[in-house]
Amino acid sequence: LEGGGGEGEEEEADKERAAEARQESSGEPEGRASETSQPVMSKYNQDLVVECLQDEGMEESVVFELWDYGGQDVFYALFHLFITRYGMFAVLFNMEELISGDEKVRKECLDFIEFWLSTIYLHTSQASSDSCSPILIVGTHKDKVSNPLHHLYISRILDEKFREHIAWPHVQVFEQNNSKFAPSMAEDVEGWTKRMFDVIDLDQSSTLELEEMKRFFGQQGDANLVQQFFSFIDLDRDGKVSFTEFKAACSQSLSFFPVDNTAGHVDPVIPHILSVIEKIALGADYIQQRVPFAWIKCLDSIKQTGKDV
Repeated sequence: LEGGGGEGEEEEADKERAAEARQESSGEPEGRASETSQPVMSKYNQDLVVECLQDEGMEESVVFELWDYGGQDVFYALFHLFITRYGMFAVLFNMEELISGDEKVRKECLDFIEFWLSTIYLHTSQASSDSCSPILIVGTHKDKVSNPLHHLYISRILDEKFREHIAWPHVQVFEQNNSKFAPSMAEDVEGWTKRMFDVIDLDQSSTLELEEMKRFFGQQGDANLVQQFFSFIDLDRDGKVSFTEFKAACSQSLSFFPVDNTAGHVDPVIPHILSVIEKIALGADYIQQRVPFAWIKCLDSIKQTGKDV
């Protein structure tokens, strides 16, 4: 009996050692669900993450909180609770709507932008300086409105519409020369621009004429605005746009940031937007404002309750 019991104990010990070996190789305690079945965040020590964020050498870092709020009309009455001067604001619009041949759709898009420019200025302006919080206008659907000429055309529409708006001086400019203006990071910018030029140059004359420009914009473009736009990019005023002039137009600063929202960070304009936001934040006076420790402790206590206040 003793011999049999000893063998049983040895078998149990072997099983325990095997279980420990499996645990060491997998990095998981015995009985824990497989790695793929666990939420990713559950694998991180959140206290350690917070400790790293507070580590020395990060005094110049800024931690951002993003507020995504319902856009339906019923929520408008509460927006003033979130729109303060202690923030930056991105106003998004669909570029397809702004170049639409439907005048009603274009008007609704411009009215939407104007509403938010006015709202942001109303709630963030400072009487002492006639300034308001920084605003970024972002045009989405660049996967469908990819031609840089369309982007410049949209920028001209925005400039014409809002140049007298009180909030317009606080709208951030997209300096295209500071970002690779191409569908992907790897593509040759000049080669891509040349292909866009050839699409408009129907007679292959190596220059663009007003009629070709009108055909390019088609029913989507206002005839008077297209003519003004053509004159704007015809730098030598000879009635034709060369590839050099077209390339110069495609690299001009825009009053908005065109993005392909399906591509994420692969679109180089999106990281550019993030860098603009970070630069603005680091220069904001309220970022350097010292906050009493008691306030921070109070905020932490409120958050720990997990209840709305």
